[in-house]
Amino acid sequence: MPAVAYIYVLPAILMRHPFTNILLAILLYSCNSTSDYLQKANAAIEKENYREAINFLDKALTKKKYLKEAYTEKAHCYTKLNKDDSAIIVYSQLISFDPNNNLALYNIGLCMYRQEKFDEAINYFKRVLIIKGYNPDDTSKSQFTMEYTEFGKELLGKEDRFEVPFSDLFYMSGLAHYSIGQRKKAYSYFMDCISRKAYVGESYYMIGFCWLESNQKEKACESFKNSSLYGYSLANEELEKNCK
Repeated sequence: MPAVAYIYVLPAILMRHPFTNILLAILLYSCNSTSDYLQKANAAIEKENYREAINFLDKALTKKKYLKEAYTEKAHCYTKLNKDDSAIIVYSQLISFDPNNNLALYNIGLCMYRQEKFDEAINYFKRVLIIKGYNPDDTSKSQFTMEYTEFGKELLGKEDRFEVPFSDLFYMSGLAHYSIGQRKKAYSYFMDCISRKAYVGESYYMIGFCWLESNQKEKACESFKNSSLYGYSLANEELEKNCK
């Protein structure tokens, strides 16, 4: 028996019904795919319409529950709206089914840092470091850190995996440890940044404060000078204040 194609056409009388346009709108709206909602969300984010973007992302998640990109972008929108508590909730939902998600864990740490919950921020930064193969509490042996290049990730089948750079983790860990008075630990992280040629001016600047608080003014001034040489303008104020 030949295949039969069925085409449904609304009767003319129904087409004249006052609620027909609403019905058609609902039918068309329901046809949006996950990618459609993501595209609309991205367009809204580009226009800084973050609440609208969240609405589209929620719709994408109703179609595909474990859509990592939607969780990440939704949390980002909450951050832009200065709603770190909401961002933390969304990132935590992502971690519930993707526990080693570097970006989510790191961004929770950033939210905690902004909320001045420094110990909790340190714990999240540490979790990411351990996932990446570096244990900051293990002093029994030398540890090597290696970043995946795009080619390396592709070769190992990890091309879709976002990796938070070690330099970002070291710098934020240094700031968090400094904020709770752990200057030696902070100094170590800032030196790690300098060795990687990342956040160099900022790291010398913070090392200057570590030295100042240890009553090592000469070393502090040397650090502020190095910071200034790397173009970090805030260091000039400290040079003017402490190093004449």
